[in-house]
Amino acid sequence: MKTKILFLVRSPLVRLCIIVGVAAGGYLLYAQYLPNKIVYTLDDATYNKAYWESEIKRLGPVKTYQEFKEKNEQAPVNRQHFASHVMGGLLAESLGVSGITACDASYSFGCYHGFFARVISDGGAIIISSLDKVCVDTYGPFGTGCQHGIGHGIMEYTGYEKITEALELCRNTTQKVPLLGCTSGVFMEYNTPLGGSANALSPQRRSLDPKDPYAPCTSVKEEFRASCYFELGHWAASGGEVDSRESKEFCSALSGTNRSNCFLGIGDATAPVHAYSLQESLAVCASLAPDDRISCSAGVSWGFWSNPTHRDKSDAVCASLPTEGQKICNRMADLTEGLTNH
Repeated sequence: MKTKILFLVRSPLVRLCIIVGVAAGGYLLYAQYLPNKIVYTLDDATYNKAYWESEIKRLGPVKTYQEFKEKNEQAPVNRQHFASHVMGGLLAESLGVSGITACDASYSFGCYHGFFARVISDGGAIIISSLDKVCVDTYGPFGTGCQHGIGHGIMEYTGYEKITEALELCRNTTQKVPLLGCTSGVFMEYNTPLGGSANALSPQRRSLDPKDPYAPCTSVKEEFRASCYFELGHWAASGGEVDSRESKEFCSALSGTNRSNCFLGIGDATAPVHAYSLQESLAVCASLAPDDRISCSAGVSWGFWSNPTHRDKSDAVCASLPTEGQKICNRMADLTEGLTNH
C-alpha cells in the first residue's frame, strides 16, 4: 500500500493535481478573507468603528482600549477626542454599566462622553447618580471631565429641545465648580451635537439665532449661566478658526462676568486647536483689549493644565502678560476657583 501511495505522489499528474488544489485553496482563502479584512486607518470616516468592534471580539474590551490609545496617539489632534467617543460607546455596548472602569481620562475624557451617552440612553435618568458616584470614587469630587461626560449623555437622552430638563438632571451629579462638570457637558452637546450617519458621526455646529444670538444662556437659570457662557465661547470659536475676528467680536458684545467667561471659553478651546503650540496659542489672545486678553489667556492656561501631557506649559501663559495682569490671570486660570491645587 505504501508503495502504491509513493508511486501516486511521484506521478507528475498527481503532483500537478496537488499543486493546483493547494493553489485553489489558497486563492479561496484570499478571496474570502483577505479582501474583507478590516484595516485601521487614521482618517476613517467612522473613526474605525468596525475595526474596534472586531478587536473587542478578538482581544476583549480592556486590551482593545489600550490598543486604541496607542493608535489614537498617532491620529490628528482634532480627531482624537471624537474617536474616543466611538470607543466609549463600544465599551458600553460590550460591558454595560461596568464598562465605566475600562475608560480613562485620555483625550479630554472622550471615552466617558461616548460611554455615558450610550448607558444613559439605555438605562434612563435613574442611573445618573450611580454613574456620578463612580466618577467621584475614581477621580475625586473635582474630576470634572468625568461628570462633563455625564452631561453629554444627559443632553442626548432628553433631546436637544429639552435643555432645561437636562440641566435639572445635572443636580443628580456632584458639581462643585459652576463652570465645569455636568452642566458644561450639557451645553457643549447642545452647541455642537454629534451628527451625520449612524456609523460616521462628527461634531456639528448649531446655527446662530439672529433674534437671540446668545441663546440658550439668556433663558437658563442664573446658576447655570457661568458654564453656559463658557461653552458659548467654545461654540463661537468652532465657527471657523479659533482666533477668528468673528468669535472675538461675538464675546466682546457681552459685558461683566458673561463676557469674561466667554473669552475664557475661547482661550480654553485654543490650545487643542493649535495642537498645544504655546506660541500659536498665545497669539490668539494677544490682540485683544487688556481685560479680554487676561480672560482669554487664563482659558489658554487652563487648556494646557487640564491636559497632563502639556501641563508644564500652563504657567508660561499668564507669565507672558504684562506684570499687572499676571496675578489676575493666574487666579482666573484656576477654573475650580481655588478648590484644587491648580
